Amino acid sequence: MHGTQRLSTLDFAGGRFLLLAGLQANAWCDAAHEEANQLGIRLTCERIAEHGALGIGRDGAALVRPDGIVAWRSRGSAPKESLARALRQILGMTEV
Repeated sequence: MHGTQRLSTLDFAGGRFLLLAGLQANAWCDAAHEEANQLGIRLTCERIAEHGALGIGRDGAALVRPDGIVAWRSRGSAPKESLARALRQILGMTEV
């Protein structure tokens, strides 16, 4: 939901990476903006109330690639380190 409007993750992505974060996941959005700046990529962070289907909980996050595929998710801890590692692996900057 975005306000009162129901949207798909594809509506949010718009050709860039998208981090979907639970309602108590402030640190994930902060980490997303910092990593996007460091890597020079377009990344948007959206807070979502309906996190159950993604399996991320209220304090977790899921990373959606620009093509709309969920590439990674986490239920909580170490947002900065976890997200940095995930983005670098997805972008082929480190070995998996």
